[in-house]
Amino acid sequence: MAYDSSDTFQAPVLARNIETASRQVRVWLEITEKNNFESYRRAIEKKGILVFQSNGYNGKWQIPKESPIIGFSLYHLSCPVIVVRKNPKVTPQVFTLMHELGHLLLHKASSIDDNKDLNSHQGRESEANRFAGLLLIPDDFLSQINLAAKPGMVSEYSAWLAPYKKSWGVSAEVILRRLSDRNLISKSDYAAYRNWLETQKISNKEGGNRQYRHREPQHIFGDKYVRTVLDAKNAQQLSMAKASSYLDNLKVKDLHQLEQYIATS
Repeated sequence: MAYDSSDTFQAPVLARNIETASRQVRVWLEITEKNNFESYRRAIEKKGILVFQSNGYNGKWQIPKESPIIGFSLYHLSCPVIVVRKNPKVTPQVFTLMHELGHLLLHKASSIDDNKDLNSHQGRESEANRFAGLLLIPDDFLSQINLAAKPGMVSEYSAWLAPYKKSWGVSAEVILRRLSDRNLISKSDYAAYRNWLETQKISNKEGGNRQYRHREPQHIFGDKYVRTVLDAKNAQQLSMAKASSYLDNLKVKDLHQLEQYIATS
């Protein structure tokens, strides 16, 4: 599948009110209720924004483990870019993705963010956070949650919210933040969950089995970018060597495997 000029970025005209803007962007992205990181990523890429995900392996596409950065965005009039740090748990990546989208669409500006920014209650970071929460979980979604079933222990909140987490592709923390914003749970309940979450040991293990090396460029650079490079190669606008260099220096064998995989996906 080739990408044509209709996939170039054209920023939507948004209301100044963030709640209204979030609804406009859901319509603009044409996203439905059930989603995950990849479906959100595809919807954003379809609008001409490149979405890169850092690799878990050592190398030039890995954000250093000691770095606090979890995402950044590069604003450009015709080809903006969002970079999301790979996380062993995928759902935090979704909020980061939409936070960075908020900077691009609301502020028309580049941004570099860490966890403090994604929990900020001040300035542009607060606006991007509110936008991301509303975009991912509109108010009508909250009415689906069985509040009467809320457990007494915060350690059980994740299990309580499991069906909604799976459907919306978000973390329990994001759902609880939205419930707290709408006063459907107390601020103290949300704070208690956040405090409990900080005590949990989260594995920072990254990497994995590299037998699917040929698929890695798609995970890093996204479907649109990879298909564009392959289309250019097949149109003889790029040499095999140049295409390889644009696709994380894939070996020729892996490049052919990637082409076959893309052709059948």
